Amino acid sequence: MLQINTSFMPYRLVLSRKEPVKLKVTIRNAGGEEMLASYEIRLPPMLSLDKSGFRGAHTNRIGSFASGAEITEYFEIHARPMTQKGEHTINIKAYEHYNNYEFVKRQYKKDLGLVVDE
Repeated sequence: MLQINTSFMPYRLVLSRKEPVKLKVTIRNAGGEEMLASYEIRLPPMLSLDKSGFRGAHTNRIGSFASGAEITEYFEIHARPMTQKGEHTINIKAYEHYNNYEFVKRQYKKDLGLVVDE
């Protein structure tokens, strides 16, 4: 079983400041056995993982993931020039794989809401 924990710093993306929000993603193997795991992050079209605005997704193959182990990564979320105020949904999916990365044994999903202000 995989657990997905997330946090934003700061909690809102303010367009007038033109500064990114930091997203902390922690994935933990809460199961009793070692597994092959991966995860992906998908952003809506109004947000990006880089300043240029071209990166809307990130995928990472964790590999052999021991029981009780956790991995933490930090991402900067930037607004694109066309970003409008409101709440935007970020999708995070973590996968347990069977034998290799082609076969998915289980999928865990978490949706985050990021508030964008002017």
